[in-house]
Amino acid sequence: MARSRARGYRAAVTYRLDAVVGDFDHLRNCAEAAPDARVAPLKQRMGLLVPPAALGDDLPRALCTLSRGGPLARLEADFWGGDGSQTAALWRDGALEWGPVHTRDFTGRRDDWPINAALARLGVLPAAHGRPEHWDLFAEVGLARARDEQDWRRAALEAYDAADYAEWYANEQARREREARHAAERDRCTRLPGVPTTLDGKEIMALLGVPPGRTVGRPSATSSNSTSTAAR
Repeated sequence: MARSRARGYRAAVTYRLDAVVGDFDHLRNCAEAAPDARVAPLKQRMGLLVPPAALGDDLPRALCTLSRGGPLARLEADFWGGDGSQTAALWRDGALEWGPVHTRDFTGRRDDWPINAALARLGVLPAAHGRPEHWDLFAEVGLARARDEQDWRRAALEAYDAADYAEWYANEQARREREARHAAERDRCTRLPGVPTTLDGKEIMALLGVPPGRTVGRPSATSSNSTSTAAR
């Protein structure tokens, strides 16, 4: 990310984040009072809410109140080409429990970076073994799949019709299964490599291994006898 250009943010692109993260269903309940507030689903039952602009400087006070129903973290990041900064804070039980923590130095342990530290306090679990070294909680929960506020608003709209996280997750699994079936069907119907789009008689004979000669296409004795018998 910043000075050390730590991996996990795509180089040569902008990444901006200013959002509230917490339990998806809890955030949904919190957003009901704001008509333009939408919650995008993340992994591990988490959700992301882009704060309504109307809150402005009142956001910390609102998070203090809303955290009585479950912990909430405000996560901020601003990067370009791998350089930038992170800020994070967490509210729980009606009070600021941790932060704000800000850094532009990402040479230390990834677990100590502000956003990863806040996600850990929210209960986000690390990935199973086999992930690359840079696959931290930021990547595990799905924060890398969008780059700015508009991306998150689109993700929230796509999940808008789901009643809760369980329904969204079931719909998402069904969608992925459909896509996998369609991909398998496309692969089954794909023309084999090396086979031209159109074939003439000589090409068909070559593919079937039939030697050239006058016997090709001539009815066999068996088929001729069968035809004569049927004609009687």
